[in-house]
Order: sequence, then structure tokens, then C-alpha cells
Amino acid sequence: ALWKYVRVGDLDTEAAVRHLEDATCLVDAFVPSCDLAKEALVAAATVGHSAYDCTYAVLARREGASVLTADRALASWLEGLQVPATLIGSSTPPTSGQRRRQR
Repeated sequence: ALWKYVRVGDLDTEAAVRHLEDATCLVDAFVPSCDLAKEALVAAATVGHSAYDCTYAVLARREGASVLTADRALASWLEGLQVPATLIGSSTPPTSGQRRRQR
């Protein structure tokens, strides 16, 4: 989502890179998506969300972890799957169209 902040002018590229580096340091382990793909596909078919998003849900559920996100919609449907989510920031990054309407 950092690219969206750069795109609408809320962050410059250098700041976005620093935020990415900081966030990457928070990761305990990297898990290949192929290890999660089958379970994520089944979850996606069951709950009607993308397999991409369900990959995070599956991993969090397996690890007994919480998903850290700035996406309110993602946090909401994760709650429905009994996957804890911690909402950060004030809102989901705006699209360029939303940004223009706010001005």
C-alpha cells in the first residue's frame, strides 16, 4: 500500500522505502506462498475473498498470529474468520480518484 501513498503525494519514494525497510525488520520468518496456496484457495472459495488476502489469513491462523493492516475492510472480514487483526493508521490509503474528490 505504500506505493499508493507515493502515488497521491502523501509520501515521497525515499520515505516509502524507509517505511518498507522498517516493516521488513518486523518479520520473524518468510513463508513461501506455495506452502499456503492450497489452503488459501479453499478459504477464498469458502469466504468469497481473494486467494491473495486469504494467504495472510491462513498464515496468521496457522501461526496463532495477528494480521497487522491499515485496510479496514481486510481487518473486518478477518475478524469474521476468527483471525485477529490489528488495524493501524487512520484509514485505507486513498485512490487517486478519492484524493481528487477530497481537494
